[in-house]
Amino acid sequence: MREELLLDVPHRQVVFTIPKMLRIFFKYNRRILGELMPGVIAAIQTFGDRINLHPHLHFLVTEGGVDEAGVFHKITRIDDSRLAELFAHEVLTTQGITPVSTSPAGYKRRPGTRPSGWGSI
Repeated sequence: MREELLLDVPHRQVVFTIPKMLRIFFKYNRRILGELMPGVIAAIQTFGDRINLHPHLHFLVTEGGVDEAGVFHKITRIDDSRLAELFAHEVLTTQGITPVSTSPAGYKRRPGTRPSGWGSI
């Protein structure tokens, strides 16, 4: 089955976390997490280690892409900030929100709170 589903190329895991300010959208309608991952291999988790609401998605992604001739081109660096921006855009537009800025740094948070980012590699 692996041979039919996956290219024989380098892969890595990417984890995207829903920021705390948007988790309320997913708390009562977890089905919308599935709308964020069509056509990819992903696992949805809605809770963290402390059994707290912590919706996030684990993706298996290739470390590159295939060109029109079918040749795979490995990339040396994955721009995780760009991936986070794209994921943030998808989360917001799925909720009918037009994003002005998808950068976590662009959001204001209460003093003394830790930032809750969009993703990590």
